[in-house]
Amino acid sequence: RLDPALKEALHNALEDRVARPYLTARRRWGKGNWSAVCAGCVAMVFMYEFPELLDDALPTLRRSLDDFLSSYNRDGCCLEGPLYWEYGFGFFTYAADMLRAFTGGKLDLFADPKVRAIAAFGQDMFLDGRHVIPLADAPHTLAVHIGLMHRLNREYDLGGFPSDDACAFGRDVRFRFAPFIRDFYWYDPDADHAAAQRPPVSFYRESGWFIARRGGYTAVCKGGHNAEPHNHNDLGSFLLFADGAFPLDDPGWPEYTRDYFGPRRYEDYVCASSAGHSVPLVNGKPQSPGEDRRARLLTSAKNEIAYELSSAYDVENLALTRIIRFDDGGVTLIDRVKNAEAFVERFVTRLKPLPLENAVQIGAWRVTSAFPARVGVQTAQYAPRFRGFVTGESEDNEIETLYQIDFTPETANGEFRFRVERHD
Repeated sequence: RLDPALKEALHNALEDRVARPYLTARRRWGKGNWSAVCAGCVAMVFMYEFPELLDDALPTLRRSLDDFLSSYNRDGCCLEGPLYWEYGFGFFTYAADMLRAFTGGKLDLFADPKVRAIAAFGQDMFLDGRHVIPLADAPHTLAVHIGLMHRLNREYDLGGFPSDDACAFGRDVRFRFAPFIRDFYWYDPDADHAAAQRPPVSFYRESGWFIARRGGYTAVCKGGHNAEPHNHNDLGSFLLFADGAFPLDDPGWPEYTRDYFGPRRYEDYVCASSAGHSVPLVNGKPQSPGEDRRARLLTSAKNEIAYELSSAYDVENLALTRIIRFDDGGVTLIDRVKNAEAFVERFVTRLKPLPLENAVQIGAWRVTSAFPARVGVQTAQYAPRFRGFVTGESEDNEIETLYQIDFTPETANGEFRFRVERHD
């Protein structure tokens, strides 16, 4: 229905700006969501407008799509955070669907077991209707393109959807055409939107994410290393979600600036520093960045996860073990420390806390130490990139206050035990 002159202009622009430059440079975008977004879009341009050139372009495009998949471990966990699952894996899905149709099934990227595992993560990243796990650079709320979720459920029979609220039409604040149009022609009016049944425990062993769903709350623990894509220094951190709120939180992402992606990311931005997460300060120091800074898994079970965190800190001969246990009443946290000169246990929240003797009240939840400790609260402020990717609130850049709650024990070494439970 477009005017022939306009169609010719669009074709020429795509040839000048996409097809010819790509065939000249054969660009790659590294391990991350850009490889799916950029290579996926370029592949779709060739299939739509220059099908005779696809065979020439496809080997390099395939390598870029493989680069994207290599940013995931085999367990399917999106280390960049839930929004980048939708963004990167969404564009991977758009391209993979077209490539399978275009090649008559000869190129079927959906057949890779890792791709199925990544698709399934889209169910697990939701805590309730629209709240998601805010690890890495992530919002606290998200509504995923409904077409994408319907397409993945048809492909893999994932057992339903996170919730009705988790899927939405046209909530992309930038109105990208690829997901927008698929919200219509991938939408299934007969789809059963019954919430998918999620297990009591989800453990992404290679990635180090542990999700425990117990009586009335969800706890999430983070392992991995401190050089992940969209990394935060957050080894051993954990958050608690209950009744639509985060008594123990993760700040998520800040407003993106050039400096946030520069050398002072961990010094100047509380969201990326371990000072903005529920992890200790040792000798007054937060955790350090680097792939060699790792949470070594010690044990994992239905009711417990334990990490060795010594390498996260620049403290000579430090021994630091974190054990987190779950029951229907709440969470028990145990840190065992040796060879520290000073030790502070930190918890973070965006709910205003009330300090008590050896305890702190956060909404309906209380954190209590099993040892004498001085309790202090300080604040850090930051502008979130978006408060949440939900229609009507996505451009809200109001300043957030992060409360940093510090328990300082009388001695720096020993076993430090905390109980986190409801206390209305």
